[in-house]
Formats: sequence, structure tokens, C-alpha cells
Amino acid sequence: MITLNAKEAIISTCSRFDTDEFINNRNKIWLEIYFGVKRHL
Repeated sequence: MITLNAKEAIISTCSRFDTDEFINNRNKIWLEIYFGVKRHL
């Protein structure tokens, strides 16, 4: 549940940005945060 909520938060945050660089880095940013959350569980 924590992971799902984190993912939704990241997606909603990413949707506020429409620069190509940010969109291209979206998956990398999500993976970094996902593994960061996983490490703290």
C-alpha cells in the first residue's frame, strides 16, 4: 500500500512538469524513489 501511494504521488508530481527532460527522467526518478522507499521498509 505504501508503494502504491508513493507511486501515485510521484505520478501526480510528474504530471505537473511537462519539460522533455523531466518526462525522459520520470522512470529513473520513480525507480530511485521506489528503491529508496524499499530500503526504509
